[in-house]
Amino acid sequence: AGLRGLLDKEEEIVRGHLGERYGKGKVRRTTDEIMEAWKKEAGQWYDRRIANLAAREGFNQAMVVADMFEGRKAFYFPHHNDFRGRVYPIPHHLNSHGPDLYRALLTFSRSVEPDMHWVQVHTANCAGFDKTGFDERAAWARDWAADHSVSRWIAKTSTILDHMDEWGGDDIDSPWQFLAGLIAMHKPEWAARLPVQFDGAANGLQHYAMLTRDENLAEIVNLTPADKPAGIYNLIATKV
Repeated sequence: AGLRGLLDKEEEIVRGHLGERYGKGKVRRTTDEIMEAWKKEAGQWYDRRIANLAAREGFNQAMVVADMFEGRKAFYFPHHNDFRGRVYPIPHHLNSHGPDLYRALLTFSRSVEPDMHWVQVHTANCAGFDKTGFDERAAWARDWAADHSVSRWIAKTSTILDHMDEWGGDDIDSPWQFLAGLIAMHKPEWAARLPVQFDGAANGLQHYAMLTRDENLAEIVNLTPADKPAGIYNLIATKV
């Protein structure tokens, strides 16, 4: 309910903001200049609202499915293979291949002994801090949590949304997964079931590098040990 309320609050907040600036009694006389300012500001909000309709619908559908399965010990996703051999989950509205919120809502049913180093690396990756070495990423996640007093407000679920401007800011790539990582960093029982994601880099070229045993290409596509990840696409961009 708290998450859905964020969507309902947006219109209320914006309408209140516009009312405070242009509402009855706020200006003595409605001039053409005031009307143009109001139309411009209100129009920008309505354009954004229309653009977000699909995202809102996806949000609501994901929450409905999550509510249906909340409290179950385990549930499973049927998958299918495409002609290339790639595997995709069939359920559409909540799956591990979906957008940020979908992934953040899912945890494993079985617990394992968590390795907090990789939980911290995963948390930094979700924030977009993913172009440095693993130790630097883990340190960044710890520093961010300390600087924002996460241990204080993460302990009480009702206060988490009060800090959404911090963990959900525009500078955070995947805010819901970032929040899940922050919770896991401070709650071992959550970390024990948190999916820590790893992704390949230019998978096709990785296969070519292995098939041809090209060590130079393997290094560029992160198949060899290195302190920092290599970037094949940035390398190509500098050459073009």
